[in-house]
Amino acid sequence: MDREDKMTGTITMDRRIDREPRIITAAPAVGADPHVYCDPYPGARGDDLVKMTCGKCGGDGLYHAPSGYVIQNPYGPRGDAIKGCFDCMGRGHRTIKVASVRARVRREVKAAIRRAAEAEQHAAAAAAHAAEEFASAWEQAHAEAARRAGLNNEPIGQPGERVKDLAGVVEVSTSIEVEGFRGGSEWKRLVVIKLDSGQVIKTFGSGAALFGTRRGDQVTVTGATVKGTSDYQGQLQTTVARLALRIDAPALRCDDIAAGDAVEYDGTWYPVLRADADGVTVQVQLGEREWTSVLRYHEITGHRREGDTT
Repeated sequence: MDREDKMTGTITMDRRIDREPRIITAAPAVGADPHVYCDPYPGARGDDLVKMTCGKCGGDGLYHAPSGYVIQNPYGPRGDAIKGCFDCMGRGHRTIKVASVRARVRREVKAAIRRAAEAEQHAAAAAAHAAEEFASAWEQAHAEAARRAGLNNEPIGQPGERVKDLAGVVEVSTSIEVEGFRGGSEWKRLVVIKLDSGQVIKTFGSGAALFGTRRGDQVTVTGATVKGTSDYQGQLQTTVARLALRIDAPALRCDDIAAGDAVEYDGTWYPVLRADADGVTVQVQLGEREWTSVLRYHEITGHRREGDTT
């Protein structure tokens, strides 16, 4: 390239001579560590070209799937059409600059580093999660062991023995439809009572007294015949038949609570919005937030009627 010397006014010739880009057919250099960049073509210029076999056609330049589309044969005279590869246009190879290969290798190294970091983070998170689960399971197991250690697993009597005058609280009272003795179906009542002593008795029958019980009722067993024992979650339950009982203090029913009343749960009083057979709907307020919640009757520990401030 000619340029004029501004100091002398003479014309000099730039000594730099640009060479044509080289065609490289050698395989790229590969480093031992995928997380460290290795120059795939050391000493090569960025504009040098790498000849690579076409990955679509395998190097023969032909399109091998059914097609009626043809292209100009790059190695034949004008008008010579072949069913050639669309990716390399029938040449069987592609050329790409060394700079592009180096950029691709840098992207692969960055991706490998990112994947390694993500894998390390995932492994740490998985280890922390496993440790939390183990700690939670450990606490639950010890809590369950402590709960079972505090249970009274003594039966209330021997099979065939008649027991009476046992006070307790109804923990389960639910109706179950079973197959009838003469076909069809009938309803029976499952009642589980926890006695003041910590022992548990269970009965399943169709007596009128059983259908009159509700969860949370304070009752006295006036008579029952011991049939045997069973186990439920570590608690021994004495199964009885011909159970007779007296309700000493019934649990709250929906007829006992009306909108505007207040009920106590876990030491806090809540205003009642409505009461039905499913439970009591109360209004909960925490700061500026308000929402409704449903309390079951056996969860209620106190009741005040509307206008009662005592």
